[in-house]
Amino acid sequence: VPYRTRNGEYGHKIGNGLKTDLGYLNGRVAYLINPKTNLRVELGGIVRQEKNLLETNRTSLVTIGLRSTFRNIYQDL
Repeated sequence: VPYRTRNGEYGHKIGNGLKTDLGYLNGRVAYLINPKTNLRVELGGIVRQEKNLLETNRTSLVTIGLRSTFRNIYQDL
């Protein structure tokens, strides 16, 4: 297909289509168990809503996690 028959010549443009509103909410709470290794337990939640003229989609998630940090504390002199 030659370059002259690109999508712009067929009436397509950026922003073409349904107007869609998207909402996203993310929250997290953590409890520190061991400060030396930064070991913590986390509880979180995510809510996502997508809405347009055809449909409304809503998704909710609950997350649970155990998180830690491994640090290299020694120094080479």
